[in-house]
Amino acid sequence: MAGTKTWQDSKHIRKRTKYLLENTTSIPTDIIFKVGTPASTATVENISAHRLVLAMGSIVFHAMFYGNLREQVGIIPVPDVEPEAFWIMIRYLYSEDVTGLTMENVMETIYCAKKYLIKQLVHRCRLFLQAELKIDDAWSILFKAREIAKEDQIAEVALRFICSRASEALSCTQFLSVPFNLLREILKRNDFAIASENRVYEAVHRWGMANYSNEDGDQLRNISELVRDCVRLRLMKPVDIANGPEKDQVLVGDELAQLYQFLFRKPDAPFLPSPIPFRTEDRLVASSQRSFLVINLRHVLAVTGLIPDSDNDDDDDDDDDDDERNWDTVHGGDGAVTLELKLDYAPLSCRFVMDKLRDSATMVSVAFGDTAFESYKGQPLVEALPIESGLLLNCPWMVSLGVCAVDEAAPSKTFQLELRIAHPFKNSTVGNDSGVVFAKVVDGENVLLRLEKASDTFYCSRDPEEPYFDGIDVFDMAANVLGVFETHEAYLAYKAAGQPPMAGDG
Repeated sequence: MAGTKTWQDSKHIRKRTKYLLENTTSIPTDIIFKVGTPASTATVENISAHRLVLAMGSIVFHAMFYGNLREQVGIIPVPDVEPEAFWIMIRYLYSEDVTGLTMENVMETIYCAKKYLIKQLVHRCRLFLQAELKIDDAWSILFKAREIAKEDQIAEVALRFICSRASEALSCTQFLSVPFNLLREILKRNDFAIASENRVYEAVHRWGMANYSNEDGDQLRNISELVRDCVRLRLMKPVDIANGPEKDQVLVGDELAQLYQFLFRKPDAPFLPSPIPFRTEDRLVASSQRSFLVINLRHVLAVTGLIPDSDNDDDDDDDDDDDERNWDTVHGGDGAVTLELKLDYAPLSCRFVMDKLRDSATMVSVAFGDTAFESYKGQPLVEALPIESGLLLNCPWMVSLGVCAVDEAAPSKTFQLELRIAHPFKNSTVGNDSGVVFAKVVDGENVLLRLEKASDTFYCSRDPEEPYFDGIDVFDMAANVLGVFETHEAYLAYKAAGQPPMAGDG
């Protein structure tokens, strides 16, 4: 008998439990958490919940409510968690929704999720950070990742993000509140990529003026020690030395004389020992460029019949028109897939790929979820660039690098690169591991989804009498590389030109 639909009629249990959270009078809650402490938050909040729902999503809550040492009290104090983070965790357990997650509370949420062993919430927070990290948040994320959540992977991501955007990092609002030890650690790194050492000096001086008190007359001495330790004075120009450390009286007397002697000495002149421990290493050159790789799957589209193949056109008079039509089709998104290379996090892998793609002997294949657009025939090499492995998460549309040797006799000379694109709904079944995540698809997602559907249709319609072969062999052809663009401007020019570029342009 048909009747009014109720919340119990929902097919999905998460919709039912979400209703319970939003309408606590339907089934009254049976546990209260007293979250926060007056010292750490403005208010201590009482948060109510249902024991059963919490126990369904956390082994800690299950043991707390239904184990041998179950809690007998009705109010449980949680002094080490912020109420906002605790609410996000509660909502996730009821609905698998992370509404309310921000850069300000994400690290506290990770701490809370780890405390109650909710692994999927930790994973969702990591994905959020990877997608939303901005330079204004990077300093605090780095500090909280180390000190609060004990997240080494997130800390390394934030650290590389800061170092690759050094000039912006020194100018952001959070810089003046960076703890001394963290500031010292980052400024002493060789990969703190900044073009002008004078910018480092100005930032250090500004930080010292904001953080060192002058009540005992020690402000200048403390700034001087910080400058000697963190600023590579030999990389500064004499005019910057004069207008900076000398004018500010950070360096005086013999120290200043020794520095000028170092800067103005003849190349072959001996250098006397200095009271200043000059750093001799250069910093990396700052680069804020975005790099792109464009691959062409037009030939694969032609095999599936999704676009016409001009190479098999019998009408010679229309060859030029067909070529132009096919290029327009590809350029319009029907055959080209654009990857943005993550130079911030995987510079070695990105450079390796770009260098190999300039070699005409290098073959490229593409794998998307459980569909591959060329057989993976070669023998796997030793894991390439392990130092960058595991830094970025392999979430939907991220691209990881697989490398194999095509010629077993000369594995170091003949490569096949497999670009493994993470599917938004499926796990990859191609290759033995995810490899180094080094890029993200930023255009052409529809191409991959159409090809995947065409692949499924092809195999459903195959003649059962034909000998079986692995599904990926239907696309046994290398992806065509349209271009490698080392600047965003070069990529935009390629998009605007409407002409197929040569690999390596830009």
